[in-house]
Amino acid sequence: LQDGRLFGVRGQEYFVMAPGETRPPLHQIPTERPPTRIHTITAAPDGKIWGSCGFGQTIFSCDPVTGAYWNSNAVCDQGGEVYGMAFAHERLYLSAYSGGDHVVYDPTQPWDQVNNQNPHTLASVGPALIRPEANSVIGPDGHFWTGWMAEYGRYGGGLSRVNTETGAVDVWPEPVPGQPIVGLAADQHYLYFTTGGSGNGLSPKVEPFHFVVWSPTEEKIWDAPFAAGQRLGRVCATGNSVVVVMDETLQLFDPRAMGWQQT
Repeated sequence: LQDGRLFGVRGQEYFVMAPGETRPPLHQIPTERPPTRIHTITAAPDGKIWGSCGFGQTIFSCDPVTGAYWNSNAVCDQGGEVYGMAFAHERLYLSAYSGGDHVVYDPTQPWDQVNNQNPHTLASVGPALIRPEANSVIGPDGHFWTGWMAEYGRYGGGLSRVNTETGAVDVWPEPVPGQPIVGLAADQHYLYFTTGGSGNGLSPKVEPFHFVVWSPTEEKIWDAPFAAGQRLGRVCATGNSVVVVMDETLQLFDPRAMGWQQT
């Protein structure tokens, strides 16, 4: 500003900072936070619905019984566009673009993101992995798993796990070299994921993409490449089958027999 003060916006808050100040005083933008595109949703143990907003760097909750809702401030310092979210031990775990961040939030405690208390940002998988393209699931081990796309200008991806008891983060880069993970699901035994040819800032490539069965303890135990030109998408584990989107069709995988079912 003309008098030397600095004006800035941080997520859903703004600040005016005087010369010499080292900590900006944050104030709520004085208007109702607008609804934007819902990026992903999940259900809490108490029945509330939680979700995230595309481009909003925020999360929200909604009580389907009363209709009451709440919108947050920014969930982390880097980007904060939440793709994946799931509850474990009554805490909400998040995966976010573009810093490759893992975040944990306790809804029963006061919000204090500025001091990294609640929500609390755990270890990042960036800058090598930045976009949690495949979203996140609670795996058969009870931990928070996410499928990632690589940084801008590079094809590739990775798989990460947050230990929901300790907060430790492990990462498996390039389970299929040069391909991002685009779909991720889990049942009581395994994780399942698909890969694709997209890249941040790159044109999609065409090559054989993969459907992979992953054990939390044994890592990759089954890997099926598809024909070049076939596009793989989301994955859903249901009953005794895993549904895999392939082009405009659905393929069924039997994890007991480790093979494809007739459709």
